[in-house]
Amino acid sequence: MNEPPPGTRPAAGDLPEERLDSWKKIASFLKRDVSTVQRWERREAMPVHRHLHDKQGSVYAFRPELEQWWASRSTRLMREPVQAGEAMAAAGTGPAPGGSASTGQGVRRGLVPIVLLLALVLSAAAGYQWLRRADFLWTNPLAGARFSPLTDLEGSEGSATISRDGTRVAFLGDRDGQMDVWTTRVGSGSFRNLTNGSVRELVNGSIRTLGFSPDGALVSIWSRQPDGSRPEDINLLAAPPEGGPLRPYLAQAAEYDWSLDGRIVYHSTAPGDPMYIRAPHEAVARHLYTAPAGVHCHFPVWSREATLIYLVCGQPPDKWDIWRIPAGGGALERMTALNARVPTRKERVPGCLDSTCAVDPCTGLRRASSTTRHSPRTPMPRGWW
Repeated sequence: MNEPPPGTRPAAGDLPEERLDSWKKIASFLKRDVSTVQRWERREAMPVHRHLHDKQGSVYAFRPELEQWWASRSTRLMREPVQAGEAMAAAGTGPAPGGSASTGQGVRRGLVPIVLLLALVLSAAAGYQWLRRADFLWTNPLAGARFSPLTDLEGSEGSATISRDGTRVAFLGDRDGQMDVWTTRVGSGSFRNLTNGSVRELVNGSIRTLGFSPDGALVSIWSRQPDGSRPEDINLLAAPPEGGPLRPYLAQAAEYDWSLDGRIVYHSTAPGDPMYIRAPHEAVARHLYTAPAGVHCHFPVWSREATLIYLVCGQPPDKWDIWRIPAGGGALERMTALNARVPTRKERVPGCLDSTCAVDPCTGLRRASSTTRHSPRTPMPRGWW
C-alpha cells in the first residue's frame, strides 16, 4: 500500500503513536517473533504497509488495523504452537492486540481446572486426616475372624498373649495345681510349663502380666516378691518360650509395650506410674509422663505408626478412661469420657486368709490391714480372670 499523498490530513490510524515502523515493533505488539508475523502477513492477510522509496523490506503498520485483524483471527491463531521466544514475549507486559482479553481469559480458563483440582486434592487430604484422627475410618480388625480352641487343659487359663509373628502364645494356667506360665506353639497341641512353681505370685488382673520380646525369643513375666510392699518387689522376669532359667528383664517395671521400630515404653511402680521410653541406641530411658497424685495409668500400647501411646488412666476403682500421649512428649489427650469401672477385683492374695488382705489394683503392691493373718499359700480360686 502507498503512503498518503502529501498535504492529506492523516487518519486516526496514521497518528505517530499508533504507527509501528518495523517488523520488530509489529512482532512485539503481537507478542510473537518476527518470522511468525511475516508468515501471517503472507498467509493471513495481516495489514502491513511498505514504504515505496525506502530500502527493501521497510514496513509499517497501524495499531487499530492490527487490532481489528487480530479480533477476526485470534481464536484460530491462538491454537498455533508457540515458540520459545514467543512464550517469553507473551510473558512480557502489555496485552495482545485486540485479543488481550481473549488471551488472558484463555490462560485463566486453562488455570481454573488446575486450581480446582489442586483444591480438591488438598481438601481430600485434609478430610482424610481429620477422619483418621477422629477414628471415623476405624474398622474392627477381628471382623470376620474365625475362632478356634487353643487349649483344652484341666483347670483355668487366662492372661494370654501372642508373639508378634503369631506363632506362639503364653498364658497363665493352674493345670499342675499352682498358677504357672505356660507356652505353646499355635497348632502344635503341646504345652510347656515355664515356671514350675518357681514364681509364687503371678496374678494381677489390673495390668498386662505377660508379654513377648519383639523377636519372640523371650516371654516376659510380671512377678511380685513375697513381701510385696516395696516398689523393688515388683519386677519383670523373662525366659525362652522353649523353657530355661528365668532372668531379669525390667527391674521395678509393671508392664511395657514394644513399638515396631524397636522402642520400648514401660511404667514403674512408683507413685503416679512414671512412664519411660527407651530406643535401641539409648542407654538411659527418657521420662515421658507421671500421673498426678491419686491417678494411675496402665496398659500402655503403641499406635501403629509409633507416634502415639495409648493408655488407661483414671482413679480407682471406677473412674477410668482411654487417653493418649505423643511419643515425643506432651500433654495427655482424652479419648473417652466414660468414667467406667475397670473390673479389678479385690482378690484374696495367697498367704492371706482375711478378705481385707488385697492387692492394690494399680501398683500391684500388697496392702494388708492390721487384722490380716498369714498362713501357708492358699490356691487361687477358679475364675480369677
